[in-house]
Amino acid sequence: MSRRGAGALVALSALCTLGAAPDRSRVDFLYIEPNAGTAAAGHTAIRFGDRVYHFQNDGADRLVMVRSDADTFRYKYTVLENRPIHVARVGVDAPTYEGLRDRFNRRYRVERKHFELRDDLRADRRLVEHLLDPATDRSLPVPLRGAGYFLPAGEGSSPALRRLRRGFAQRYGEDFLEGRRAAVEREIRALPLPPIDPLGPEISADASPPYVATFSRRFAELSLNLLALEALLRAPLLREETLRRGEGERFVLRPGEARRLQAYAIALEERIPALVDAPRPDWGRPALVAMARLAALDESLRSGRLVLLDTFPPDALVVEGDSLRARREFLAELHAHASRELAAERAQFAAREEIDERAYQALEEAANRFLEYRETVSGRDAVRMHAGVLVPSAEGGPIALPLPVVEPARLQPRLALLREREQRYSDALGRIYGYDLIRRNCVSEIFETIDDELEPAASVEQLGGHVSMRGMNFVPRIGYRAVLDRYRVVEVGEIPSLRRARLEQMYAEENPLRVFLRESNTLTSSLYRPNDRDSLFLFFTDAARPVRPLFGAFNLVAGLAEAVTGLLRLPFDGGRGLVGGVKGAVFSLPELFFVNIRKGSFEYARDVEPRTRLRSRAR
Repeated sequence: MSRRGAGALVALSALCTLGAAPDRSRVDFLYIEPNAGTAAAGHTAIRFGDRVYHFQNDGADRLVMVRSDADTFRYKYTVLENRPIHVARVGVDAPTYEGLRDRFNRRYRVERKHFELRDDLRADRRLVEHLLDPATDRSLPVPLRGAGYFLPAGEGSSPALRRLRRGFAQRYGEDFLEGRRAAVEREIRALPLPPIDPLGPEISADASPPYVATFSRRFAELSLNLLALEALLRAPLLREETLRRGEGERFVLRPGEARRLQAYAIALEERIPALVDAPRPDWGRPALVAMARLAALDESLRSGRLVLLDTFPPDALVVEGDSLRARREFLAELHAHASRELAAERAQFAAREEIDERAYQALEEAANRFLEYRETVSGRDAVRMHAGVLVPSAEGGPIALPLPVVEPARLQPRLALLREREQRYSDALGRIYGYDLIRRNCVSEIFETIDDELEPAASVEQLGGHVSMRGMNFVPRIGYRAVLDRYRVVEVGEIPSLRRARLEQMYAEENPLRVFLRESNTLTSSLYRPNDRDSLFLFFTDAARPVRPLFGAFNLVAGLAEAVTGLLRLPFDGGRGLVGGVKGAVFSLPELFFVNIRKGSFEYARDVEPRTRLRSRAR
């Protein structure tokens, strides 16, 4: 399984919460110790309440800002990557806290807008290429999320959508829907080619890009509007594969649930006409999702059992085969947790006086996760994983839709301009967000963002000092030391790594010598299992400083031996053994000089209660 796969698998099992309500009297600077294969020089981040901001290389030599909740961040680094996090808590007043937090959040939003526009420009180019050479299966180069829930015409009809259609006829007249459908189809065929905005000579990381009315975005909006109107006219059944049906007594509707579901169905029947008649241009997708939910609610009420939409996104990670079979025990834990979450959501849903979309979505998401894990625990050899919020987003497959009618003579020169604009914008983003080990890395961008909000003099007044990128401050550990030396740090502490936290528990409960002998090596450790993320090594040296050079020598020999045997296996394993052995030897060399980088990592693990050890720091 890939690293991304392992990350998605275990991220869902983070059951603890790192922070409580935001404390506007402090900002936390975080230094994450290095580990082999991730960040050999360490990593840095800044935390405001339950939000963490940090910068990562996106794999295309661009340094992008990442925003995550504090618990997910902690779980990724201290559990998955087994890396301790050091905390420097800087005392601030509320205006300083809010100003810095808003500055980081604004930078994040601007960056997202730039990359969203890049995606829109790419879709524009692909749509024009499609119009010049339409695919035989009518596949479109723009995603139509929400369009994949309904069956084609002639395969049955939904009672709920038939009632909805009758309501439209009573409210707007018999010909309203057909007239709207014909008007939208004409609008698609006559969709004008907007002028190609050159986007200006300067593209700035400090300002959102201008709004560009892209051809592809408007085509996608109109296509979803048309599909929503056709669904209202045809009242189709839902595709069975887009539904989640619970089996057994557990999913029988309780009286309180049935009443709440009926109330939400009535609310949807009122909301859908308002969506269709709204002036907003992108009403099609929310209308399709609302109709699909209405049809699923009708199934629930008629069958007396909970029936919901499948809300896993099309790009959800699928873990299967050997990777899944090795993790059956862990999936059983996820299943048990999802069972408790579903029970809690159902109880809350049944007890609510008023049901809104958020309450129903929480129930929908909890049921989807539970059913996905239950089916896998029961024997299915695949499981979908998605760490984000689950919202209905089924994409339509090849769909026969009307296309804009544009003469090829107009499209050909436009395609050349679109390709040039897309390339220029992509190049500009590379310049703005390009990664540089020294001048633009995870440390420099945090302090640059602070400098955008606070001039050096203001930084001295409000943070207690100023940190520049002079000298070696671009190195994560040294940058963190600069924070300790110059800012008004009121507390320092550490969030231990998973292995270190569990070792402490073992030392407190067992014979310390026995624990050390057993857990100091990868052969007898009860905490660690070798995995594809880690190169070969024998001894852990992160908590064994006195004997670190000795352990490092054994690790070096093991790495070199693996490299030699990997060379012999080169025709059979594609060089994996050779590369792993060389990496193992390289990360063992610092250990000979009392320096630890490698700590081992975990593909999956149960979380431990996070303990942030903080102590006051006198200046």
